[in-house]
Amino acid sequence: LKIRPWTKAEDELLLILIKENLTKEKSINFRSISQQMPERTTKQCREHYENSLAPNKRRGDWSLEEKIRLAELMVIHGQNWAKLRDSFRSRTYNGIKKKGRKF
Repeated sequence: LKIRPWTKAEDELLLILIKENLTKEKSINFRSISQQMPERTTKQCREHYENSLAPNKRRGDWSLEEKIRLAELMVIHGQNWAKLRDSFRSRTYNGIKKKGRKF
């Protein structure tokens, strides 16, 4: 599939499908959702939701405390972004990785 920007209509459809999916299951089944999204893969749906649409994720500036905590955890875990993500549940995976690579 060709990579292209997400449209407003696709964003809206993805949010509707996620809402419907959450009423049926405990966690979001992106494989099932992607089957209803024309020309989008499971990975594209999951990453777009987590990085752009999820309401519980912070995407703005990092506080000094968050920066210090990230630096301390990187000393322990290095660039193991999955481990670091566990300590920053309110931040996106990509946000953690981008901030961490600046250190």
